[in-house]
Amino acid sequence: MRASGAKRLAGLVIVVVMAGSAAYSANTFRVRDRFAPPATKLGDRRPTGPVADPTGATPTTSPSAVDSRSQPWWQPVVTQSGTGATTTPTFAIDTHALQWRTVWRCEAGPFSVVPVRASGDALRRPLAEVGTCPEGGGTGYSVTPGSFSLRIAAAGPWEVTVEQQVDVPLVEDLTPEMKAPDATVEATYEVYNVDRVGRGVIKLYRLGDGRRVLRLEDFFVSINSDLEIRLSELARPTSTDDIAKAAVRDIVPLKATTGAMNYPLPHDVDLKRFRSIVIWCELTRNAYAAAAPAA
Repeated sequence: MRASGAKRLAGLVIVVVMAGSAAYSANTFRVRDRFAPPATKLGDRRPTGPVADPTGATPTTSPSAVDSRSQPWWQPVVTQSGTGATTTPTFAIDTHALQWRTVWRCEAGPFSVVPVRASGDALRRPLAEVGTCPEGGGTGYSVTPGSFSLRIAAAGPWEVTVEQQVDVPLVEDLTPEMKAPDATVEATYEVYNVDRVGRGVIKLYRLGDGRRVLRLEDFFVSINSDLEIRLSELARPTSTDDIAKAAVRDIVPLKATTGAMNYPLPHDVDLKRFRSIVIWCELTRNAYAAAAPAA
């Protein structure tokens, strides 16, 4: 009897826990708003190496960089192309890279890509090795940093783009159009927490030709993949529920979760209607952070 009673009690506990979890996820009676999930702890997550410059493989130190790690993102290193067999010029994969890849395509016959060190030693695993070029090409990965050239075997035209995955801040410079004398900052938004941690500022630039660009500066949001920038009609949203119920305008996927980045706005966005900015996760359907005009 005691064993049977213990089993019934355990079953009841499981049912209660599952019901509570479902109610929390669905935000029943706004329970999730009242007891928000814990924000990601920032801690001391300073990069072990200098900040990655998105324009090339060589990292640079930037005063506008923040001190937190980013969700990993793919940084372009080099694109090389040719016809037939060759060995490409040397490129460098930084020591702080998590991994790197070649995104390749070819047009005819067998095709292979083999990374070769400056010493002449080849990596054991080719990054491409096919008997017949497939439509759409392919992707090959490596986790070994250093300086490499690519030994290409091909029967026709080919192209290979090399990218390295990093988790340091993505720091983009102002574009020439944003630096021009006829460019102005129309508004400044302050980033704040919603369901997760958010910090930094977002500036709305109006370019000389009328185009608008959002620039995130000293920006950080809790790490996750597939975050995106949305505009909301709310003046200062404070909960996922409120944001989900209001009209929104999808803008673009977030390039990285830390740094300084530029995002051109579609020409038809009505900024009188959409008054705030939201960092949204569609996978979990919740607002990580938001930004409202500074007081």
